[in-house]
Amino acid sequence: MQRLITAADDTAESPLAVTPQWPKAHEQAGAELGFLDRHSALTRNLREVLTHHLLFLFNRLGISAADTWLLATAAVTVTFHHPFDTPSGYQTATKIDSRVNAVNTSPTAPATSSAATLREQLASTLEQRDHIRSAPIAHAFRTVPREQFLPGLDLDTVYTRRQIVTKRDPSGAALSSASSPSLVADMLEQLAPQPGHRVLEIGAATGINAALLAELTSPGGTVVTIELDQDLADGARASLGHAGYDTVAVVCGDGALGDPDHAPYDRIIVTAGAWDIAAAWWEQLADHGRIVVPLRVHESGLTRCFAFDRTGPHQLVSTTTPLVCGFVPMRGSTEHTDHHVRLDTDVVLKLDATDQPDRAALAKALSHPRLERWTGIQVSDADPIGHLDLWLLVHANTPFGRLGVGDTARTNGLVTPAYRWAGAAIYHGGTIAYLAFQDTGDGHHELGAIAHGPDANTLATDLTNLLDQWNTAGRPNQPTVTGHRAGTRPARHDDISRFDTTLTITF
Repeated sequence: MQRLITAADDTAESPLAVTPQWPKAHEQAGAELGFLDRHSALTRNLREVLTHHLLFLFNRLGISAADTWLLATAAVTVTFHHPFDTPSGYQTATKIDSRVNAVNTSPTAPATSSAATLREQLASTLEQRDHIRSAPIAHAFRTVPREQFLPGLDLDTVYTRRQIVTKRDPSGAALSSASSPSLVADMLEQLAPQPGHRVLEIGAATGINAALLAELTSPGGTVVTIELDQDLADGARASLGHAGYDTVAVVCGDGALGDPDHAPYDRIIVTAGAWDIAAAWWEQLADHGRIVVPLRVHESGLTRCFAFDRTGPHQLVSTTTPLVCGFVPMRGSTEHTDHHVRLDTDVVLKLDATDQPDRAALAKALSHPRLERWTGIQVSDADPIGHLDLWLLVHANTPFGRLGVGDTARTNGLVTPAYRWAGAAIYHGGTIAYLAFQDTGDGHHELGAIAHGPDANTLATDLTNLLDQWNTAGRPNQPTVTGHRAGTRPARHDDISRFDTTLTITF
């Protein structure tokens, strides 16, 4: 591994000369990790990923826990120059866990840091990265003791800037989590709760967000939080009580039904991926109130967190920049299933069933050769272009979809979408074309299209023409989204229709 990491790839003698795809894959992985970190979307850092792979390998080889501890100790001693003495009785699980957990190289959050110190560091980092922009939210983050809501986790994990999954279903899919503090702060800034406000939260989870809301609406405010699962509701209620937020009302029920007993609400915040703005939320939101909701605007899973202001009995309008985000989908009466077509073992195309895709033809798309077409349009990670995929959804004349691509397909070059926009693509018949990057140096990339299928040339041209149109229009990145209560106005061709709400998106 050391040879591979340190080897140059520009000489014939290099061990990388026989595997040129390896350094390319590393460069792409580094670019993607950097982008995710800058946008506070990393769920695991590189050390955690490597540890996961090593433990998986050790388990497959049948290496015992005691021997795993010895290998970890040796690695720490050699790599970090930590002179560990071998303890007697090292074979016990307690000794192994404590010794491995003691390995910590973070200069900002050592294991000995107090909760107060880590709380201050987290708030300061969120301020520096512009996730926290107001004094009340900064104060709330410096006040709420996250460790009280995440029992059993070490403080470094509790105060990390990553999502922490707290409940999974039998298949391993996340059912509930503590959201990334960055995203929590962004959504609270969107919500802008004030002292005295009545707030309804859909999705109590750990109770952390409800505690922050209690701080922000004090004095005189009311916070009601709803959780579908009884165990999660009980846990949130207990944690809120232990932390001193016993005025928060925790309700076990279907969040889509809201809580009419405490309505109307000045603010409603939804902390799960919603398919619709439920009828109960329309009914329980006060005049001139605001609802912040991560809406899945397309069946491919494309999600944005919008801050809607009520502008009339049957109308909501969002004019502020939405958040790019991903959430555990809502469960309960408004649960909605996504659809996809498998293109390869490691590749799926997520799409909208109402577009009536030719699934059999699409499944063969990758059997056709790759066609690349580049636009000359250069972008960088710092450019405010995060809503290009949403713009494509609105403006494309062919169906929109998103590619889900695994590591194997990326590494072997089968499918290489740009690391932004979550594999945004268009398709027609048995042909797909997706957004791609081509590195031009100095942190810039050229935008282009990569297509597969019998009509690859046509669809690649369609996608690059759309990119030219977007670029000529000044790279619009500020959508206006209007929601109307379903059935309150005539249907239009550009509507996104849900059971309770009709959405219109313009740029």
